[in-house]
Amino acid sequence: TVDDFICAWVAATEMRARGFGGEPRSGAFGKFAAVDEHGKVDAKRVFRHADIGCGCGSVLMTVAWAFPGSILSQGVEAQSVSFDLLKRGLLWNLGFDGTSPKNTVRVELQDLRSWDGGD
Repeated sequence: TVDDFICAWVAATEMRARGFGGEPRSGAFGKFAAVDEHGKVDAKRVFRHADIGCGCGSVLMTVAWAFPGSILSQGVEAQSVSFDLLKRGLLWNLGFDGTSPKNTVRVELQDLRSWDGGD
């Protein structure tokens, strides 16, 4: 929806204004582009963001798309129907469903009102 697009655009604009992201290098989306020629990750170029109540992931994926290789994204959704759509959208757009700790966009089915803070 338009409000999701505007939210993602404002978030990306604000993050860039604060110096996050740098210039993305070419490479496959969903993999680290903040890697030097020796394969080492430049931790100064990688940052994290969270989308709490991410629904089907439109803002989560758009913000991740704005910073390929420079961002680790975490989405949390409480409704299983939305979570299933979120995983399908990630798989369709990024090639992974976001449930592996190795994914650059990670998602969890979790209700923060009853979460104990553990895994």
